[in-house]
Parts: sequence; C-alpha cells; structure tokens
Amino acid sequence: MMNLLPPEQKNYFIQVYHERLFVVAVCVGGCAVIISTLFVWGMYVFTRNEHVVQMDIAKTRSEQPIAEDGRSTEKDIVEAKNILAMFTSTSAPDGFSDLVMRRVFAEEGNVTVRGIVCNPVKEGRMSVSVQGVALSRTALVDFSVRLEQAGFSGARVPVSSLVEETDIPFVLSMTF
Repeated sequence: MMNLLPPEQKNYFIQVYHERLFVVAVCVGGCAVIISTLFVWGMYVFTRNEHVVQMDIAKTRSEQPIAEDGRSTEKDIVEAKNILAMFTSTSAPDGFSDLVMRRVFAEEGNVTVRGIVCNPVKEGRMSVSVQGVALSRTALVDFSVRLEQAGFSGARVPVSSLVEETDIPFVLSMTF
C-alpha cells in the first residue's frame, strides 16, 4: 500500500514511524533504568540492614564473652542435658542409648551418620534405626558388617539403598 502513495506522503509516514519508534525506545529504556535502579537500591537496603544486624551480633558477643578458658557455662550444660534427654528413653537403662550411639559412631568410617533413633523393645534389647549417607556401595555394606561385629543384629542393607553408586542415602534398622 505504501508504494501507491505519492513520495511526499510516503516520506511523511516514514518520518512518523521513525518518531514513534524513537519514543517507544526511549520509554522502554527509561523503564529498564527505573527497574534496575529499584533493584540495586533494594539490594543495597537489604545488605545494609544485614550489615547492621551482624554488627549488633558482634557487639553483643564482644560485650558478653561466652566462656572463660574452656569452662562451660551453666546454660551450655543445661542445653547439653536437654539434648541428651531427647536421645534417651525413660524405660531404657541409664546410659544404654549413649552406649548404642557411641558404638554406631565408632564404626562410621566412609559413612556419615545423620541420625540415630533408639527405642526399647524388651528388657535389655533396643531397636535402633540409623540414617545417613554412604560414599559408596562398598562403604555401606562394610558399615553394616562392622555394626553386626559390634553387637548389632539384623543390620542388613536394603536393596533400595544399593541403587545409587555414590552418595547413597540409607536407613538401617537393627536391634542391640
């Protein structure tokens, strides 16, 4: 249709289109500048607030020293007792869960233990569930063999744990 117009009118329309394109380009560029400025300003505010919080924490720590020369504070002792109380059961003999956990961690090797759950089954017996990640299949099988040699029974590796070759998540259920 443009080819049918006289040259003066054609030049006029081309000039109008160029002007409109220039206006649209300026608007889009302005919007991009505004959005990026708001983003950078927001990140500055966020990091500034984080810096203030970290400085407050550092100031508080410097004003209140944690412990003197390796001595535990009473608060640390109470927290440690509460954590140990979560791992021990009321019907299990004192220290029995602690013995189980020490034996499991002693056999750790190329396996990272992330959780141990101990539940009394009958007098003198405890159901133990160990959760973690093994570096390889061999490391997982060796870990279960070492647990059986340490006094755990039924420490069999589930077949589903042997699907992966490395970084194998596992859950072993056994009795002690």
